[in-house]
Amino acid sequence: MKYLLVVAHPDDEVLGAGASIYKWTREGDTVDVAIMCTEAKARAFRPEDK
Repeated sequence: MKYLLVVAHPDDEVLGAGASIYKWTREGDTVDVAIMCTEAKARAFRPEDK
């Protein structure tokens, strides 16, 4: 089965559905995550960002 998690901010998928993601992937399912915020600085620090 395929799952798509849509979250507002980075880390919301881990805090809100981390255990489910772990379970689904262990069962061989595919999990994709869409982060809907405009700035996802928690995912990658880039000093050139103002």
